[in-house]
Amino acid sequence: MPPSTNRASSNLTKLAHALGFTDYPEDKTAEPYLSYILKQHAGSKGEEDYVELFVKIVKHFQTTANGTMTAATVQSIIDELFLTGFRGFFANTTVGDGKELVEDAVMCILGTWATMLSSFQNKRQCRKVVAAYCIFAEETRTHNAALMMKPGTTTGTTAGATGTTGTTGTVPVTSSATPAPYSHSLSDLIAHSGLLPGGKWDQRVDVVGDATTKFVSLMLNTSNIQNQNSLQHLFATTPGQALPHAMSSYAMLDDLGVQESLSISAKRLNAFTLNVLSGVDVQWTPNVSRHLLLTNVGGRHVLELFSLPCAFDSITSPAVGISWELKQEIEDSYAMLFNSWYMKPLHVKLGAFIGIRRVCWCRLCCAYRYRKRCIRACRSRGPATSLRRINNAANPIHSDFDPVLENLMMKHSMSDWTPESFPSLWPRIARLEKHLQSSRPWSLWVLFRDRRDTLQFWTFLFGTLILFLTVMQVFLSIAQVVGSFK
Repeated sequence: MPPSTNRASSNLTKLAHALGFTDYPEDKTAEPYLSYILKQHAGSKGEEDYVELFVKIVKHFQTTANGTMTAATVQSIIDELFLTGFRGFFANTTVGDGKELVEDAVMCILGTWATMLSSFQNKRQCRKVVAAYCIFAEETRTHNAALMMKPGTTTGTTAGATGTTGTTGTVPVTSSATPAPYSHSLSDLIAHSGLLPGGKWDQRVDVVGDATTKFVSLMLNTSNIQNQNSLQHLFATTPGQALPHAMSSYAMLDDLGVQESLSISAKRLNAFTLNVLSGVDVQWTPNVSRHLLLTNVGGRHVLELFSLPCAFDSITSPAVGISWELKQEIEDSYAMLFNSWYMKPLHVKLGAFIGIRRVCWCRLCCAYRYRKRCIRACRSRGPATSLRRINNAANPIHSDFDPVLENLMMKHSMSDWTPESFPSLWPRIARLEKHLQSSRPWSLWVLFRDRRDTLQFWTFLFGTLILFLTVMQVFLSIAQVVGSFK
């Protein structure tokens, strides 16, 4: 084996063991994740130096996450690497730019490790994870300060806050300064940013009055609430705002009681129905925080799905902080999206030898072909709707396709989406259902396949038959008139 190949294999093994894949290279499950990490290396330094830097940063947070020393922060590793230079990795930089270069390298490595690279990259002089942290930290600080406005307080001096003395007025109390984003560990920075499914960003864009989503949000955040009334958080739409007058607390409780049994059929809401009935394309992303997110790209709706489930054994570690519950929800969602009709009908079993699933136009066979198309798109990193692009794409052997993804797609799915089974993903599932419900057929072909509104379907079907018979009658009448002149 050439020396370069030996070095590459050694780098992969060292990286895999640092990330928690101790069975590598015997167990190659994590290889797509490792390949993805190595492809993020850019710069004049070699791959070996990049792996050494990656391993150092990973071990820095892993050691502190295991409770063996004082908790490390993002800022501490940036300062350490800036002072030491780490084997000349940050040498030959412009004077004054050294700290920014170290920060950018550290944040990109942390984002790659946590499979949230696009949220950690510096775009337009801003990192999304930092911006999200600052937005919600400031809102939390303002909300807490508002809660500390005590009417009729006679003394307004507290630890870390000062107020004025009064007999009947209110006493404004200022809270302590908001901690800087880099003063946290990696797991705390991710958690406080609210970017993960079920986080603060999902709650922020929820429809006002969706009692189920509010209830799920309450359950997710109850463990983080200290010395505050949980019921108050349930009935608050945003910090500092009360519920609309039209919705009383009794109406909210009644709504919660009705929606306890809320569920959405997987045969109704899946990747195939979203594509056919709503024109939603599947876009694979290595960012776990964007899983099941509906976005608008170039005027067309796109459903983003996480493409590296093999990384879960690493990113669910305490150092990164992705919960096992969220991991389970994401893994279960693949089968719900791509294998809703897992029971094979009789014509599929009988026609398996002649490949009937390639030509049959029943809904189950069409969903089967769409799943295969999405898998090819993930292999080639192309769009799932353009067969020509997929076939002409790069060699899939050199892609980061994760075989675990296909296995999860083929698992037996649950029959329904429910808030109990998918508490973190439910806000995104609810938005997908709303988009599917509000979409309207844009072609005759979609009208024939859309059976959400049975009245519309049968009206259109009989109308089409009547129109066809009318046209045939006109042609027969013309033929009869022409024949009478002969």
